[in-house]
Amino acid sequence: MPLFPGQRDDEQIILFVRRHWFVLVRYVALFVVLALLPLAIQWLLVSFAGESPLGEGTLGDTLVTLTVYLYWLFVAMFAYASWLDYYLDYWVVTNRRIVSVEQKGLLARTVAQVYLQRVQDATAQQHGLFPTMLHYGDAFIQSAGEEARFVFAEVPNPNRIVAVVMEQHRKLEPEHKPESPASL
Repeated sequence: MPLFPGQRDDEQIILFVRRHWFVLVRYVALFVVLALLPLAIQWLLVSFAGESPLGEGTLGDTLVTLTVYLYWLFVAMFAYASWLDYYLDYWVVTNRRIVSVEQKGLLARTVAQVYLQRVQDATAQQHGLFPTMLHYGDAFIQSAGEEARFVFAEVPNPNRIVAVVMEQHRKLEPEHKPESPASL
């Protein structure tokens, strides 16, 4: 039974990677702040005005309450879409190829692949305090194929990913080197 779309019978999964957990923490922090924003505004209004400027039980108060609930619904929808994007983006390194599965919005997904024989270069980057402290960053795989550059975005330990990809690439090299003219 395949563990990812398009897995072949002769393929062994060497590495399965999702984005680093800190990426999800950033999303959660953002949505918590967005969810608390209406409560903070209400607190500020009551603190400076002494009471709700619209009065309780009025049509204006009801409309504001309805607006806040709709706002929270949209924040929850965007939080869910962000979680789906986080969870459904993954990269697989097999003994034959690299497969990238990236969710684009709620209803679109991109699946791309590059065979390890076509890999030309691999680079890891970590920029900033948190990526350096938490050991996450980007791994870039340069290939000769149609998809010239694969990006493992915000993944744990990008240096390890680069090392694994290059090791698998080296394992395949002897199988695909052309014969020398002397042996013909």
